[in-house]
Amino acid sequence: MEKEKTEDLKKKAQKTAIAATTAASLFVNNTYETPSEIIEKSYEDEDFNEHYNHKKKSSFKVKIKQILYNIPQSLRIVFLLPLWSLGWLLMSVLRPLWENVLVGYASEISYWLILGAIVFVIILISTLIAFPGLPLSKTFNKKTISLIVILLIALAVGDKLLSVFYPKYKDFKRLAKAVGCIVIVIVSLIFIHFKTRKLKFIVKNDNYTFSN
Repeated sequence: MEKEKTEDLKKKAQKTAIAATTAASLFVNNTYETPSEIIEKSYEDEDFNEHYNHKKKSSFKVKIKQILYNIPQSLRIVFLLPLWSLGWLLMSVLRPLWENVLVGYASEISYWLILGAIVFVIILISTLIAFPGLPLSKTFNKKTISLIVILLIALAVGDKLLSVFYPKYKDFKRLAKAVGCIVIVIVSLIFIHFKTRKLKFIVKNDNYTFSN
Protein backbone atom coordinates (compact mmCIF):
# COMPACT_ATOMS: atom_id res chain seq x y z
CA MET A 1 0.00 0.00 0.00
CA GLU A 2 2.78 2.42 0.89
CA LYS A 3 4.54 1.74 -2.44
CA GLU A 4 1.31 2.40 -4.33
CA LYS A 5 0.79 5.67 -2.47
CA THR A 6 4.39 6.68 -3.18
CA GLU A 7 3.95 5.88 -6.88
CA ASP A 8 0.71 7.86 -6.99
CA LEU A 9 2.41 10.83 -5.35
CA LYS A 10 5.28 10.62 -7.83
CA LYS A 11 2.87 10.56 -10.78
CA LYS A 12 0.92 13.52 -9.40
CA ALA A 13 4.16 15.41 -8.82
CA GLN A 14 5.30 14.70 -12.38
CA LYS A 15 1.99 15.86 -13.85
CA THR A 16 2.07 19.00 -11.72
CA ALA A 17 5.67 19.73 -12.76
CA ILE A 18 4.84 19.27 -16.46
CA ALA A 19 1.78 21.51 -16.21
CA ALA A 20 3.67 24.18 -14.28
CA THR A 21 6.60 24.13 -16.71
CA THR A 22 4.27 24.38 -19.71
CA ALA A 23 2.37 27.29 -18.18
CA ALA A 24 5.60 29.06 -17.21
CA SER A 25 7.12 28.60 -20.68
CA LEU A 26 4.04 30.07 -22.39
CA PHE A 27 4.00 32.94 -19.90
CA VAL A 28 7.69 33.79 -20.45
CA ASN A 29 7.36 33.46 -24.23
CA ASN A 30 4.42 35.86 -24.30
CA THR A 31 6.18 38.28 -21.96
CA TYR A 32 9.38 38.60 -24.04
CA GLU A 33 9.24 39.18 -27.78
CA THR A 34 12.82 38.01 -28.34
CA PRO A 35 15.30 35.99 -26.25
CA SER A 36 17.75 38.91 -26.36
CA GLU A 37 15.43 40.86 -24.04
CA ILE A 38 15.92 38.21 -21.37
CA ILE A 39 19.68 38.72 -21.19
CA GLU A 40 19.52 42.53 -20.92
CA LYS A 41 21.55 43.66 -17.93
CA SER A 42 18.84 45.63 -16.12
CA TYR A 43 15.49 47.28 -16.67
CA GLU A 44 16.98 50.45 -15.21
CA ASP A 45 19.05 50.87 -18.35
CA GLU A 46 18.01 54.11 -20.16
CA ASP A 47 17.64 52.42 -23.54
CA PHE A 48 15.43 49.77 -21.99
CA ASN A 49 13.15 52.35 -20.36
CA GLU A 50 13.03 54.49 -23.46
CA HIS A 51 12.17 51.47 -25.60
CA TYR A 52 9.35 50.20 -23.40
CA ASN A 53 7.87 53.53 -22.38
CA HIS A 54 6.57 53.81 -25.94
CA LYS A 55 4.62 50.56 -25.52
CA LYS A 56 1.74 51.88 -23.46
CA LYS A 57 -0.65 49.28 -24.79
CA SER A 58 1.45 46.52 -23.24
CA SER A 59 2.00 48.18 -19.86
CA PHE A 60 1.22 44.92 -18.06
CA LYS A 61 4.06 43.20 -19.91
CA VAL A 62 6.37 46.09 -19.01
CA LYS A 63 5.58 45.69 -15.31
CA ILE A 64 6.17 41.93 -15.49
CA LYS A 65 9.48 42.49 -17.29
CA GLN A 66 10.56 45.01 -14.71
CA ILE A 67 9.83 42.49 -11.96
CA LEU A 68 11.70 39.72 -13.80
CA TYR A 69 14.66 42.03 -14.41
CA ASN A 70 15.20 42.13 -10.66
CA ILE A 71 16.40 38.53 -11.05
CA PRO A 72 20.17 38.37 -11.62
CA GLN A 73 21.16 38.13 -15.27
CA SER A 74 22.87 34.75 -14.83
CA LEU A 75 19.72 33.21 -13.33
CA ARG A 76 17.56 34.68 -16.09
CA ILE A 77 19.81 33.06 -18.69
CA VAL A 78 19.74 29.71 -16.90
CA PHE A 79 15.98 29.58 -16.18
CA LEU A 80 14.06 32.06 -18.33
CA LEU A 81 15.88 31.48 -21.60
CA PRO A 82 15.08 27.73 -21.75
CA LEU A 83 11.48 28.49 -20.73
CA TRP A 84 11.20 31.07 -23.51
CA SER A 85 12.55 28.53 -26.03
CA LEU A 86 10.08 25.87 -24.90
CA GLY A 87 7.26 28.40 -25.04
CA TRP A 88 8.31 29.41 -28.55
CA LEU A 89 8.13 25.77 -29.69
CA LEU A 90 4.70 25.31 -28.13
CA MET A 91 3.38 28.55 -29.62
CA SER A 92 4.71 27.64 -33.07
CA VAL A 93 2.39 24.63 -32.91
CA LEU A 94 -0.56 26.21 -31.09
CA ARG A 95 -0.73 29.57 -32.88
CA PRO A 96 -1.52 28.18 -36.38
CA LEU A 97 -4.06 25.81 -34.84
CA TRP A 98 -5.71 28.68 -32.98
CA GLU A 99 -5.68 31.09 -35.92
CA ASN A 100 -6.93 28.63 -38.54
CA VAL A 101 -9.23 26.32 -36.60
CA LEU A 102 -10.27 27.49 -33.17
CA VAL A 103 -10.93 31.21 -33.62
CA GLY A 104 -13.89 30.65 -35.93
CA TYR A 105 -15.51 28.36 -33.38
CA ALA A 106 -14.38 30.17 -30.21
CA SER A 107 -17.69 31.94 -29.56
CA GLU A 108 -19.68 28.78 -30.34
CA ILE A 109 -17.52 26.64 -28.06
CA SER A 110 -17.83 29.23 -25.28
CA TYR A 111 -21.61 29.23 -25.71
CA TRP A 112 -21.86 25.45 -25.32
CA LEU A 113 -19.48 25.42 -22.35
CA ILE A 114 -21.63 28.01 -20.57
CA LEU A 115 -24.86 26.18 -21.49
CA GLY A 116 -23.31 22.89 -20.31
CA ALA A 117 -22.32 24.47 -16.99
CA ILE A 118 -25.89 25.72 -16.50
CA VAL A 119 -27.30 22.25 -17.24
CA PHE A 120 -24.85 20.70 -14.77
CA VAL A 121 -25.94 23.12 -12.03
CA ILE A 122 -29.64 22.46 -12.71
CA ILE A 123 -29.10 18.68 -12.56
CA LEU A 124 -27.04 18.99 -9.38
CA ILE A 125 -29.71 21.07 -7.64
CA SER A 126 -32.46 18.76 -8.92
CA THR A 127 -30.53 15.76 -7.61
CA LEU A 128 -30.20 17.27 -4.14
CA ILE A 129 -33.94 17.99 -4.08
CA ALA A 130 -35.12 14.69 -5.61
CA PHE A 131 -32.78 12.43 -3.61
CA PRO A 132 -32.23 14.18 -0.26
CA GLY A 133 -31.41 10.97 1.60
CA LEU A 134 -28.64 9.85 -0.72
CA PRO A 135 -25.00 10.99 -0.53
CA LEU A 136 -23.90 13.16 -3.45
CA SER A 137 -21.08 10.74 -4.29
CA LYS A 138 -23.68 8.04 -5.05
CA THR A 139 -25.87 10.22 -7.26
CA PHE A 140 -23.59 12.72 -8.96
CA ASN A 141 -20.49 10.70 -9.80
CA LYS A 142 -18.34 9.85 -12.85
CA LYS A 143 -21.06 7.78 -14.55
CA THR A 144 -23.63 10.54 -14.17
CA ILE A 145 -21.21 13.22 -15.35
CA SER A 146 -20.17 11.07 -18.34
CA LEU A 147 -23.82 10.62 -19.34
CA ILE A 148 -24.49 14.37 -19.12
CA VAL A 149 -21.39 15.18 -21.18
CA ILE A 150 -22.36 12.64 -23.88
CA LEU A 151 -25.91 14.02 -24.07
CA LEU A 152 -24.63 17.60 -24.29
CA ILE A 153 -22.19 16.68 -27.07
CA ALA A 154 -25.01 14.90 -28.93
CA LEU A 155 -27.19 18.00 -28.58
CA ALA A 156 -24.38 20.28 -29.81
CA VAL A 157 -23.59 18.03 -32.79
CA GLY A 158 -27.27 17.71 -33.68
CA ASP A 159 -27.71 21.49 -33.43
CA LYS A 160 -24.73 22.06 -35.74
CA LEU A 161 -25.86 19.51 -38.33
CA LEU A 162 -29.40 20.88 -38.42
CA SER A 163 -28.07 24.44 -38.74
CA VAL A 164 -25.99 23.42 -41.77
CA PHE A 165 -28.35 21.06 -43.60
CA TYR A 166 -31.79 22.35 -42.59
CA PRO A 167 -32.13 26.15 -43.08
CA LYS A 168 -35.61 26.32 -41.51
CA TYR A 169 -34.11 25.03 -38.24
CA LYS A 170 -33.05 28.59 -37.34
CA ASP A 171 -36.74 29.49 -36.87
CA PHE A 172 -37.09 27.18 -33.87
CA LYS A 173 -33.43 26.72 -32.91
CA ARG A 174 -33.75 28.25 -29.42
CA LEU A 175 -36.85 26.20 -28.62
CA ALA A 176 -35.13 23.00 -29.79
CA LYS A 177 -32.08 23.64 -27.59
CA ALA A 178 -34.30 24.48 -24.59
CA VAL A 179 -36.27 21.25 -25.06
CA GLY A 180 -33.01 19.36 -25.54
CA CYS A 181 -31.63 20.68 -22.24
CA ILE A 182 -34.85 19.76 -20.43
CA VAL A 183 -34.65 16.24 -21.87
CA ILE A 184 -31.02 15.96 -20.68
CA VAL A 185 -32.07 16.94 -17.15
CA ILE A 186 -34.97 14.43 -17.12
CA VAL A 187 -32.90 11.58 -18.57
CA SER A 188 -30.11 12.26 -16.06
CA LEU A 189 -32.52 12.19 -13.11
CA ILE A 190 -34.11 8.95 -14.38
CA PHE A 191 -30.63 7.45 -14.74
CA ILE A 192 -29.75 8.46 -11.19
CA HIS A 193 -33.02 6.99 -9.90
CA PHE A 194 -32.50 3.56 -11.49
CA LYS A 195 -28.82 3.56 -10.56
CA THR A 196 -29.47 4.21 -6.87
CA ARG A 197 -32.78 2.44 -6.21
CA LYS A 198 -31.01 -0.78 -5.14
CA LEU A 199 -29.04 1.01 -2.43
CA LYS A 200 -30.12 -0.08 1.00
CA PHE A 201 -30.03 2.17 4.04
CA ILE A 202 -30.63 1.13 7.64
CA VAL A 203 -31.30 3.66 10.38
CA LYS A 204 -31.25 2.50 13.98
CA ASN A 205 -31.91 4.05 17.35
CA ASP A 206 -32.37 2.58 20.82
CA ASN A 207 -35.93 1.36 20.21
CA TYR A 208 -36.54 1.02 16.45
CA THR A 209 -34.85 -0.10 13.22
CA PHE A 210 -35.85 1.34 9.86
CA SER A 211 -34.72 0.11 6.44
CA ASN A 212 -35.73 0.84 2.85
